Amino acid sequence: MSTSSPETAHPAHRENRAELRERLTRMHGMAANFGIPGEVLAISGVGAEAARVCANCGHQVACREVTAQETAPARCGFCPNAPTFEMLAATLR
Repeated sequence: MSTSSPETAHPAHRENRAELRERLTRMHGMAANFGIPGEVLAISGVGAEAARVCANCGHQVACREVTAQETAPARCGFCPNAPTFEMLAATLR
């Protein structure tokens, strides 16, 4: 069994890690737009499913735009996680 460090990993694997980090950053930014702190997303049990949904989403450009700054949830309706984030946010009120 072979192991590799980030320094020796294949360039495509490093790129995939970078994409994953960016996707998770956007996901947390989107959750924040709904008023959900990152720690709540992590402990709510929603984070893993939201990450899976995010990984299959085709709205990366729109997501980058609305997560680059604080954005009202009404502008985030394209996000496939929006209903989940709305539900979770309602439990925090």
